[in-house]
Amino acid sequence: MRSWFVKSSALALTFASATIASIPYSLDDADLYQGNTFFNKFSFSLDRDQSHGFVQYISRSQANSTDFGSKLVDYYPDGSVYIGVDTTNTYTVTPGRTGRASVRLESNAVYTHGLFIVDIAHMPGSICGLWPAFWTTNKANWPNSGEIDIIENIHENTVGTSTFHTSDSRAIACSVVGNQKGKQQTGTQTTYNCNDKATFSNYGSQYSGQGCSATNTDPNSYGKTFNAAGGGVYAMEWTNTSIKVWNWERGNIPADITLGVPIPDTWGLPVTFTDITTCAIDKAFSQHQIIFNTDFCGDWGNQSTFWQQTSCYKNNPTKYASCETYVGANPQAYAEAYWRVNSLKVYKQTNLLSGLSTSSTTSPFKDVPTSPTFYSSTTSTTSSSLKFAPSSSSTTMFTSSLTTSKSALPSSASDKTSTTARAPSILGSPSLSNTTSAVTTSTLSTRQQTSSGVSTSVSISSKSPLISSPGSPRL
Repeated sequence: MRSWFVKSSALALTFASATIASIPYSLDDADLYQGNTFFNKFSFSLDRDQSHGFVQYISRSQANSTDFGSKLVDYYPDGSVYIGVDTTNTYTVTPGRTGRASVRLESNAVYTHGLFIVDIAHMPGSICGLWPAFWTTNKANWPNSGEIDIIENIHENTVGTSTFHTSDSRAIACSVVGNQKGKQQTGTQTTYNCNDKATFSNYGSQYSGQGCSATNTDPNSYGKTFNAAGGGVYAMEWTNTSIKVWNWERGNIPADITLGVPIPDTWGLPVTFTDITTCAIDKAFSQHQIIFNTDFCGDWGNQSTFWQQTSCYKNNPTKYASCETYVGANPQAYAEAYWRVNSLKVYKQTNLLSGLSTSSTTSPFKDVPTSPTFYSSTTSTTSSSLKFAPSSSSTTMFTSSLTTSKSALPSSASDKTSTTARAPSILGSPSLSNTTSAVTTSTLSTRQQTSSGVSTSVSISSKSPLISSPGSPRL
């Protein structure tokens, strides 16, 4: 009992001090991507792949049908979603022809700044020909409005890469320093100039199109090893002063993320980052959509330097001289080429003194409503507390006693009910509470002085389930 009390007290102090030191984050229903409304918040892009992949992106109606042998999108009973590729048909490589059917999801909402946290139970595996990615960009104004590749890689790799791409304009200079000036990130920085056309940086040469890329040092950060570890969480924090990327394996997810009160200041070093000392962030990055896609080959994977490193080429270099010939001929190879996403949450910064959200969300589509403001501008204060009135009863209220409640997280990939990489869809809304098997409760409380001298008490009481244990630019 004493051990639990000591640990809880330490965690409470960590939460409290970090909450006061940094601007807290809030989550609106419109920015929660989960369950049977997940696909409603995305558009299914039909654009021809600008990365020249051997792929055809299909519509939602096609993805929901069995035109390609089985559904390419579906729901699991626990509320997670399935995003797959065609694992049935073969494709002939001919000039001008698109390739294997896949899905490219682009969020209806557009974001400038935010804390993007994605819980992934399974991602496309480490398979010859694959190029999956979870990323953000402004495709209508690329590269002038930037690109943030949170997780991606190609072929049989088992560690992720995270990359920033920016305009080649001299007015939008952006670079990273990695660990050149002391230990500042966990990832291994391979290129440093984010300018998409750059061939040099302060720390060495690079190829045009590489951007500033870091390789994850977590051996379970991508593909088959990520899946074998039960998946995990990736987070990207984008403010007007910095952009940072983190990841955690399933058993190491920070408690504040599980509790639904993320505090990035407590997460330690990111995998990679850039900040305003080396990057004009608000000039280089703006108005991004969130994208999930699974590409094949493309400008990166098609390069002979990379393709000829694969086992698929080495085992039969004559038959599979190119990436595309292998992808077209081997549908069964892609049974594990699917995403299983538990949730995606985009938190917004909230100014405690004004009660207003400081990040913006808009929609590029006229028929899609924009995300409502998370907090109203109504602010009331007393001698002992600050209170902010949310504009919706479904949002979290920050008062002198801050209380949040989190339902059970969807289970990991181990509960798949089918050996064909997909589970049957469900009727009605998925109920996450049905998956609850064990719940822990903790209460965190402390008092702090705000910058205005008002003493506030912050209490976090929550219930959560026990949890078991360099790229090319994208368009």
